[in-house]
Parts: sequence; C-alpha cells; structure tokens
Amino acid sequence: MMLLAAGCKLAASGHAQDAGATAPVITLDLPHATPSDEVQITFNVSIDASGALAVNGSPVTDAAHVTAAASAAAKATPDVRAYIFADKSVPYGRVIEVMDAIRTGGISKIAFGVDPARKPVTTAPLGR
Repeated sequence: MMLLAAGCKLAASGHAQDAGATAPVITLDLPHATPSDEVQITFNVSIDASGALAVNGSPVTDAAHVTAAASAAAKATPDVRAYIFADKSVPYGRVIEVMDAIRTGGISKIAFGVDPARKPVTTAPLGR
C-alpha cells in the first residue's frame, strides 16, 4: 500500500519531503513494519462509488455506525490505525465525513489506501 501525497517524495526518515524547492513539506504518519510474530491491528473503512460504507468488510448503514465501530476498536486496541479506502469517484465531503466519524470514535491514526499500480500525480505548488 502506497501512502504519499502528490508532489512529495518519501525520505529515508519515513517523512514526505517536497519535490520542489518552495513547496510546503507534508509529514505523513506512516505505519511501521512489525516483526513477523507481531500483528498490527487495523480498522478499515471502505466507501464504494455510491457512497456505501463497510467496516472491516461488513456493510454499515451510516457514519454513526462507523463511529460506534471505531470506538469499540479503539477500546480493544488503543494504538489501532484506521485506513480509508474510497473509490476515486466518492465526493471529498463524504470522505471527510467518514474521517470525522473515525476520529469521533477515538482513532487518531488515519491513513488512506491507494492503488500502488498508478503513477503518482505531480502538481506544482500553489503560487507558481
């Protein structure tokens, strides 16, 4: 799974650095590799093209159910990390609604799943 903002490159430190001299630096909270005998628990939310939600593969009806599931996951595993997998056609507002539902449930480490087969889009920094 690749997690990298457009216009950024990943430094050896694990932090994103700007690709241009004047672009702002974006720090990413990337997951660390775990030893083979240790399993990292994740909380996965999928949003399909119609906006329908699923938590860890099970359909849920609305963001309130995402919050409830996130709360249960955070209580069971305090350092749980959430991943949002959204179809590229999902409106930005819907993704933010889901992200807020996860945070309200007590999970603060949130990342986005992307298709690593696609080439990253590079954009010029604002003001250029």
